[in-house]
Amino acid sequence: MFTRVDLGYEPSRFVNLGDFSDDLSCPICLGIFREPVTTTCRHVFCKNCIKMWSMKSMTCPVDRRKLTKLHKPPILIENMINKLLIKCDYEEFGCEEIIELPLLEQHLKCCAESQSLASTPILFSYGYIK
Repeated sequence: MFTRVDLGYEPSRFVNLGDFSDDLSCPICLGIFREPVTTTCRHVFCKNCIKMWSMKSMTCPVDRRKLTKLHKPPILIENMINKLLIKCDYEEFGCEEIIELPLLEQHLKCCAESQSLASTPILFSYGYIK
């Protein structure tokens, strides 16, 4: 069974990222940190990115030191991420909300556009492959 893996957020979705894009970007996925974690060598990654990386290599992708344990990120990183404002996932379907990142999941659960998409019937076209 396949499961969805959340990597970093697309930087263009943020309205107040400014000069901090590089400082808040995961070196693996190049997105803005999603559930950041710090390695023993003090590099920061998205939690899912470093977990997937560690399935093929037990060394840090930045400096190749041995990966031993993951830690919470520095409070400064958490504070900066928590102040970011992000566009709704359903922007392309009409939602114009801009939400503080920690409130995004809550917004998505009640977003009017996501609700209307869920109730819209989807037509499938069937064909044959020769």
